[in-house]
Amino acid sequence: MMRRLLGFLLFHANHNPEYKEEFYAIKRTILKRWGTFIDYELQHFTGVRCNRCISGIDEYSVAWGDDDELNYDASCYACGGTGWYKEERWVLLKKSKLGRYVFHTPISSAYGDIEHPITIKVIEGYISHTGIPSQKNRECALLLFLLYDYESFKNYFECVMLDNCFTPLGMLQRLKFKFECLNS
Repeated sequence: MMRRLLGFLLFHANHNPEYKEEFYAIKRTILKRWGTFIDYELQHFTGVRCNRCISGIDEYSVAWGDDDELNYDASCYACGGTGWYKEERWVLLKKSKLGRYVFHTPISSAYGDIEHPITIKVIEGYISHTGIPSQKNRECALLLFLLYDYESFKNYFECVMLDNCFTPLGMLQRLKFKFECLNS
């Protein structure tokens, strides 16, 4: 029962969380304690060439040198002189199951070409988190913060306005707001 409830909360809160660093720490803690390890997977992000410069030299910020000649050593501010806006990247993911939901947790990453075992599954691009209303995401994230990180819960509860006042946290937020209005 606990696994199913935590799986549900984690699945819905995992869709574009607001306090990312704190949330992912909670996610790792929950999956370590309650999750079931399935396998490892690789996530591949293809590189994106810099469209601002030519091979790392910024053609728009070429400056005049001391001897009245063009200085082509000015590196591009978009790519830092590499010629790549985003480098090709590989991320090793730990795949876990909690309740009826599957989660991926990054373990390590590498840049450029790598050799990997043929048996490991490769995910191309980003993992999509779509189709879940943001209100439910916020509610689930707030509940997880309440259970695992009370300090973040207080900060998050102060700055997030819940749309639906008929949910338990929405009612609590509405009562807190009315209480503050009466006392001011």
